[in-house]
Amino acid sequence: MRKFLKVSGQILFGLLAVIFFGAFEGDSQTVRNATDAVLFPHDRVMDVYIEADEVALQNMFDQARLEEYIVCDVVYNGYRIENVGIRPKGNSSLSQARNSTSNRYSFKLDFNQFVKGQNLFGITKINLNNGFSDPTFMREYLTYEISEMLGLETPRTTYIALHINGEYFGLYLGVENVDENFVRDHFAYGYGDLYKPEGTGANLVYIDDDAQSYPGLALQTNEEKSDKSSIVEMLKVLQEGTYEELEKVLDIDSFLKYYALCVAAGSMDSILGGMYHNYYLYDNDGQFVMIPWDFNMAFGGFGGFGGDRGSGGSLYIDSPAVNMASLPIVNRLLTRAEYLEKYHDYLQLIIDGYLNDEFFTSRVEEVAAMIDPYVKSDPTALYSYEQFLASFDSTGGQSTGLIDYNSARIEAITKQLSGELPSISDGSDSTVNASFERMPMAGNEGWNVPVDAMPVRNNRNAENADPLEMFPEEVLLQLIEEWETAASSETIDATNLESVDFEGKMSEENVAVVRGHEITTEMREWILQKMESQMADFTFQNRNAQNPIAMRFGDAREEGLQNMKPPQEIPDFDAAGKVDARENMQPPANMAEFGMGDRARGEVEQIPVKESDDLTQSDTITIYASLLALGLSITILKLKRKI
Repeated sequence: MRKFLKVSGQILFGLLAVIFFGAFEGDSQTVRNATDAVLFPHDRVMDVYIEADEVALQNMFDQARLEEYIVCDVVYNGYRIENVGIRPKGNSSLSQARNSTSNRYSFKLDFNQFVKGQNLFGITKINLNNGFSDPTFMREYLTYEISEMLGLETPRTTYIALHINGEYFGLYLGVENVDENFVRDHFAYGYGDLYKPEGTGANLVYIDDDAQSYPGLALQTNEEKSDKSSIVEMLKVLQEGTYEELEKVLDIDSFLKYYALCVAAGSMDSILGGMYHNYYLYDNDGQFVMIPWDFNMAFGGFGGFGGDRGSGGSLYIDSPAVNMASLPIVNRLLTRAEYLEKYHDYLQLIIDGYLNDEFFTSRVEEVAAMIDPYVKSDPTALYSYEQFLASFDSTGGQSTGLIDYNSARIEAITKQLSGELPSISDGSDSTVNASFERMPMAGNEGWNVPVDAMPVRNNRNAENADPLEMFPEEVLLQLIEEWETAASSETIDATNLESVDFEGKMSEENVAVVRGHEITTEMREWILQKMESQMADFTFQNRNAQNPIAMRFGDAREEGLQNMKPPQEIPDFDAAGKVDARENMQPPANMAEFGMGDRARGEVEQIPVKESDDLTQSDTITIYASLLALGLSITILKLKRKI
């Protein structure tokens, strides 16, 4: 009897252990660890200090279009790391900053750029986003929180008070880079191909078996050794294969969650909105996973749906994409009853949970109170403090506030899920879901363009990228006519045109022609500057939306403002490399000790640390689970022999 109880106890322990670790193995979401409190906290705004040579820094600003790195030293939440790369980044946000006087670019920090192997607790790149097209400064932050709640493989975020050469530069959103380190931390198999689609092929429509036919499927890992055959095969199966075959090459669940996220949060600057970008695909051992990216235009920031200026009311949940019939990655999944039901379940989960009016309003107010003093003191902000306050509730028809927009989305989705409203278009209302009548611009003030003139962005990584391909053809024609009219009347002074460096990409043999109009060099420069000038005008227009009681911050705002005292000079550093920053910005007292260039040590003993080629947490869990499963099998065999 004693032996029986002993064996039974071993079996029970083994089963519990396997179930425990199996829960992690079945859910590929990264298990949070202590380093998040230093790198990506969500309960406070962190200080990040940049020290760079003034001449090199100004040259980087002046040549921002080139997006070239310069060297700097960084103090990230109290931890110093030297010889870091920093460069401007972005498309529209970069153009907007280039036409302003504030130099408020979005930036990419690369700890590995100049010192190979250097990292900050396992992270090599962090993006600093400038809040372009978002007066609330929290659309992206909140949408990523919803994404994580759904269990999508989500980049981590944190608010950052950025200081450059001793002066407070502004409030930024720090976003974890999706790269080789990201996939190794998030997936048990972390050595697959990672793609950032943008350009030809980004709509995931099968063309042929030649990988060269899809230049917009840009590799972020395995660039030198991958032949991209797996993603071409996936596209072929998506178009021609059965659903059983499709499930072998697609992580269906991640796509359904992503659609639910975009639809619930109104994020149409995505694969759903006709731009076919702002997402990653990862080949997880033969099965492609959707990874979300870039949500600064969520919650109505992408202009209106069918011209309703982003009210949140009109968007069919079962045909959410522009040109559904020509987008198989959406159409094939949402026309299968089994997948559609699961997609509806995810929508219900979001609107009952995070987007529930009471919870969402509370969360918006909580985040707003946290960032308020930093927004108020921001010297380079893209929006006034009054616009920030007015961006949460609707104000005199000028804009749809974040909270009201969310309420309208919840109401529309709820009624469509219940059948009270149709969830798919019958074709009678062509303005809704067929396409957008407005292009997104900063300040939520759209720019009117023809319905069928959505731009197709060329792949930034292509060798012969033409910047003009970012603009709709109808817009180009209008600008060409303006140029020709002005040129014929000799009103254009070519000597005043700023020199535009296209890095030698446009040669005499590659002259663009639009409907018979040849675009000359002078015309090209004039068009680009005209477009960027218009974008800057939209960005800095002041709508005078005054609503000082829009939010209920009360004492929290005043207390935060008192604590918010940007230093006049870079603080001194002690021998350990830690900065004596504001008292409320010190790392947690119970934080483990860290060595620069390594992962967490000390208290985080469950994470193995090696001199190089560290095991990820998911690798460790997989090994432990396998060993325990083996032990259980041996125990069961012994029991059988006893019996």
